[in-house]
Amino acid sequence: MFLASLHSGTANYGGSPFSTTGAGDLDFDVVKLDSGGNHQWSNSFGDANDQVAGSIATDSAGNVYISCGYTGTIDFGGGALPTSTGNGACIAKLSPTGGHEWTRGFPHADSAGTTDPGTLVLEGTRLMVGGHVSGVTNFGTNMLSSPGNEDVLLAAFDSASGDPLWAAVFGDSAHQRARGIATRGDDPFVTGHFDGRSTSVTVRCKTWEQARTSSWESCSRVIPEGQPA
Repeated sequence: MFLASLHSGTANYGGSPFSTTGAGDLDFDVVKLDSGGNHQWSNSFGDANDQVAGSIATDSAGNVYISCGYTGTIDFGGGALPTSTGNGACIAKLSPTGGHEWTRGFPHADSAGTTDPGTLVLEGTRLMVGGHVSGVTNFGTNMLSSPGNEDVLLAAFDSASGDPLWAAVFGDSAHQRARGIATRGDDPFVTGHFDGRSTSVTVRCKTWEQARTSSWESCSRVIPEGQPA
């Protein structure tokens, strides 16, 4: 059992206590518990700025994958990530014992900018990330520009190496966010929300390639509240 959490001040999950570096800042923690809820190991990450966990996934070998947001910098054991003035994004892979495998950081130079990789899912050798972005950022493959206040971010990484495979932004001048990702074989499913409606949006593209290249309009469906997809 794995837990991704955050704390301000002091936290203890059954191992050594963690304390944040600065007064009032947030650090995030990764914790492994056994089936009885007993502490196996725990790590905390952060500096005097805010760092928050987004989502967590594991593979069959017990490796741990984390999406996270950060300002300032953060070090998972492989060296400090580039400093982010705004709300940057980070992706990390930890070993079954919590050791560093690889990390990727995507800082925001604009203090008002945000890159939020809120959710992730592992499918085979691909790690799929969904969230939202505002402003301009480079998510590993190309410069991404948000046309509106917040727009849906989708990206894929190689789970073994952490190398980025592709990244894309979908949206208009209003607010759009991805809230969850699931897969069935090679088919990705993305749920989210957008301004002005109380309905959900489900994006289903036939293949990963279509998820990368299709427009938002051509592979999305609006599902009325209370009705099955």
